Amino acid sequence: MHLPTLAAAFLAVLHLAAAAQQVSPGPTVSTREAYRACLDDEEALRAQRAALLKATTTHNAELKRLQGEIDALVATQDQVLAEGGEAIQAFNTKLATLNARAEAINRRGDDYDREQADHNARAKALNARCAGLSISFTDRQAVFAERAATRAKARQAPRAIDLNQAKPD
Repeated sequence: MHLPTLAAAFLAVLHLAAAAQQVSPGPTVSTREAYRACLDDEEALRAQRAALLKATTTHNAELKRLQGEIDALVATQDQVLAEGGEAIQAFNTKLATLNARAEAINRRGDDYDREQADHNARAKALNARCAGLSISFTDRQAVFAERAATRAKARQAPRAIDLNQAKPD
């Protein structure tokens, strides 16, 4: 082996050994405030999701009821045609009413779709901001203790009474 080649190999080994000794600093530990913000946003999203699920369930049930009414009306069509005159007018009036309800339900469905898209965008942003969050065990425990104390205090707080819903003695 030539002397310059041996020296180059030795330098390469030294470089590899130095690189192996370098330790990566690890993830940056986030603050309690950042952790609280992530948890707060997560709770808000959870509440929004529950409201969206409830609204969607109600919406779907309303659509199903309406479809049942439309099907029942359409089932009378042959009889209505046989009767003619006022029966046809009543049928058409009822059908127009059902169609108007369908349009209103569909508009609300569009609103729910927009709310769902907003929810999904907020969830995506939360995941991007908080998924890689690194928090110390001490800070995590402290934030959990704060949240537990806040929930306990909220349960003990006096609640307003709605006099419109109070039952007479």
